[in-house]
Amino acid sequence: MTADGLRDPNPGGDASSEAAAGAEAVAAAAALEAVGGETWLRTLLEHTDPHVAYIAALLLLTRLSHGAASPQSRTREHYHQALRALVGQAQSQADEGLLQNPFFTLQGVLHIVDNNVES
Repeated sequence: MTADGLRDPNPGGDASSEAAAGAEAVAAAAALEAVGGETWLRTLLEHTDPHVAYIAALLLLTRLSHGAASPQSRTREHYHQALRALVGQAQSQADEGLLQNPFFTLQGVLHIVDNNVES
């Protein structure tokens, strides 16, 4: 456990725990694909239950930040560029909520990436 009470993803820091974490990631990716993959997660962003949309956004942000997600050739670098632009936008508009809520953050990032792809 870490100081904030969360499970340490690599508590021992040894090769066997890294291998176990890698196996968990592969299993999670396979489970996600079994239910429809990232396309399915993106449909959950429009779910009528805000908790479902929030968790879907959190999962997609995590996948994007780690480079695991690649909808329409979006790479980790594109995500980080869009996130930097979003941080600048949030600062200029004094809008902390844009970065504190994963749903709003993901919507902002997707909007920036989609506009850059269309340009």
